Amino acid sequence: HSETEAGDLLSLVSKTLMSDLSLDLSPDWNLEGPTSLDLSLEMDISEGFESLLVDAVTILKSADFQLRPGNFKIEDITGSIKYNTKTGFTSSEVTGSLWESDLVFNLNSWSPNDEQTSIFSSSETSTGIQGIKAEFITELDLSKLTDWLDIGNTEFAEGSAGVELSFRFFPGFRPAFNFYSRLEGVTLDLPEPWGKASSQSTQLRGFWAPKSSSSLVHIWLES
Repeated sequence: HSETEAGDLLSLVSKTLMSDLSLDLSPDWNLEGPTSLDLSLEMDISEGFESLLVDAVTILKSADFQLRPGNFKIEDITGSIKYNTKTGFTSSEVTGSLWESDLVFNLNSWSPNDEQTSIFSSSETSTGIQGIKAEFITELDLSKLTDWLDIGNTEFAEGSAGVELSFRFFPGFRPAFNFYSRLEGVTLDLPEPWGKASSQSTQLRGFWAPKSSSSLVHIWLES
């Protein structure tokens, strides 16, 4: 058991627990704040490190996470994140704040399917390697989302709505965000068939990924 800093935990994850992520995690990931760590290690000495089994539980206590590029920052993170060599990452009761709005999220290990590999991979993937998938639920002022996406003037949209975001990361892949909302509570001052009152519901889906020095953004609005 250890009382430590979240940055030390991130270093432990990248360099030991998930060494395949080590080159991709730094310097684009940053985690700061107090945390506690319970770590259990089991190894057959005759077989060496290939037999190492790791079981870790960390409690985040008002930590802050930042991902670059994109300047995506989650503040005041509290909750439990577990790692096991066989099952990967799982999380429990993790909460935080995104753009001054409360959120809850789940973090799990993830492996892409063949279709996702063909779209997002920048190199060949290795069998057995797992990445990370985090799913967020929050209520956002739509302007905060469009400012982050840097998509220009959005004066035609006003209000707040529930938003689901999904973040995926895998060695050799570009980090990627998908987002989805029914836009209930948002007014869209647009020509038919895209305009709507705040009481009406319509689907907004989108995708964001860094691409060299810029970002790739795709947005789909139901008509």
